[in-house]
Amino acid sequence: MSDIYVYYHCPGDSISKYKELGLLLIERLTTGTTIQAGLYRKKGPPQTLMEVYRDVGNEQTFCELMATEAVSLYQKHMATIPDRHIEIFSAL
Repeated sequence: MSDIYVYYHCPGDSISKYKELGLLLIERLTTGTTIQAGLYRKKGPPQTLMEVYRDVGNEQTFCELMATEAVSLYQKHMATIPDRHIEIFSAL
């Protein structure tokens, strides 16, 4: 089991829109699973958000699904997808 951290910068004053999309993406990816997730904001500038997904079983499959769902969601809402940086950690 791994934890996946995805962080991205929200351009300008659009953090509220990106917050909404981040929460929608988390809902899409975790509904019906045992994955625990949350959305976090970095304190102070720049406006950076981070999605955290805990207890992910198959990281590769999850990351592929996450990429597909993110593109679909941002296109649906006519938003520019941010440059998403992904880090994967597992317990020692």
